[in-house]
Amino acid sequence: MINCLLRSFPLDAAEHNAVGALLWATVGGSWGLTLVRIAGRRNYSIVDRLWPVLPSAFVLLWMALLAPQPPQNSKLLFLDLGSAAGQKAAVAQLLVFVWTLRLTFNSVRRGDYAWDAEDYRWAYVRRWFGRRSVVAWEVFNFLFISVFQISLLYLLVKPVRNLTVYAAATNSIQTQNPLQSDQWSTGEIVLAASMVLLLELEAVADKQQYTFQVGKRSTTSQSPKYKAGFVHTGLWRFSRHPNVFCEQAFWLCIAVFCAKAASVSLCSWHGVFEFLTGPAVLVALMWGSVELTESISRSKYPLYRAYQIKTSRLVPWLPWSNARVTGEAHKRLAC
Repeated sequence: MINCLLRSFPLDAAEHNAVGALLWATVGGSWGLTLVRIAGRRNYSIVDRLWPVLPSAFVLLWMALLAPQPPQNSKLLFLDLGSAAGQKAAVAQLLVFVWTLRLTFNSVRRGDYAWDAEDYRWAYVRRWFGRRSVVAWEVFNFLFISVFQISLLYLLVKPVRNLTVYAAATNSIQTQNPLQSDQWSTGEIVLAASMVLLLELEAVADKQQYTFQVGKRSTTSQSPKYKAGFVHTGLWRFSRHPNVFCEQAFWLCIAVFCAKAASVSLCSWHGVFEFLTGPAVLVALMWGSVELTESISRSKYPLYRAYQIKTSRLVPWLPWSNARVTGEAHKRLAC
């Protein structure tokens, strides 16, 4: 699958070998570690630990591989920041690094890097497979948990690589012909600002969720805030999964930003394939992940069904009134 993935995109020999080695090393290592018993059981959250850092690892690898030859290699981030194309590529790279720092911080804060930490949802998925076929679970473990998820991370940052290549080529052309320039457009500025805003909102949503979970575990009061069992205030009042919405929107924005900055039309199959494959797959993956998360929440918290009626699933929107929720609940019960 990884070889097919690499062959689907035009890479030179050095880049193909380097990226392929990184992909296979992370796939093999993450899958191999799931076979090892940690604290008396196998742990399937190895890729979850790699998820925050691997996109930045790809970007750093591309920055090294695509660095201009001397005497230009002294440029900051291997790009000529005096040109608009170099600035745009640097902004995209920087935003991926900020994304990594934010997600790594949140993962460390939640204890995801603890020796025996595992996403609670894997236990439900494992039990579902266990009732059917142990062999099917092992195939799922290798192909989906390791190969598919790591390949998805590659696809998510591939637009940044494409923009970096474009910026390097554009810088070379502008060096030969200074009259050719590629200025920032209003759309690119809006997209860059939107990505910064999305990262901030996702950080706020994660902080609100973390604060709620810590308070729920530590408090002995019967505060309505904790009585429901799940966070439903702040950004979570307007979306049941504001962090997921921001995550999907961020990667979609970065893909559109990179395509626009590289002068690639997203109305063509080439543009869609090269830039939008990753975000599209991420949306599909997270839709299934949200579905699983909500099915677990419904089974644990009686009020979660009312929360589902009251609050938008992903896109932030004004919540329904309690009277409207009650009326809708009666309609559903009647059906």
